[in-house]
Amino acid sequence: ARRQGDSSRRIDYLVQVSALLEAHEDTLTEVAAEESIEPLGDSVAGELADEVGEYASGKGEGELVEIVSDELDETGELLQGANAILDPEIQASLQDVVHEIAERDLGDALQIVTQVRVDALTDRYLNAP
Repeated sequence: ARRQGDSSRRIDYLVQVSALLEAHEDTLTEVAAEESIEPLGDSVAGELADEVGEYASGKGEGELVEIVSDELDETGELLQGANAILDPEIQASLQDVVHEIAERDLGDALQIVTQVRVDALTDRYLNAP
């Protein structure tokens, strides 16, 4: 089952904002002229990691396995046909997810797969027609 509740919506929102900031960092920095957009991106990424950690800490192992599986499915859909699927960092991250699941460290697996989802969405935003 898909994550539900305020925390879930907040995580989805932060994933989208993080991906948009990553995809358009150069343009946003040009518009802001004197200020780099990087601190804002770092702040959003930190907030996302905190939110995912908090969300995972309130779940049991079985529920986390299902959530991580759902996230992998959703991320796989984003990666289908995308340039990001060939990115060695994304491939390594997906292998890390599998390793964390095998080690039963499901909170870390959820953190990693969430970041891969950000990366996949960033690729989609960058390569949109």
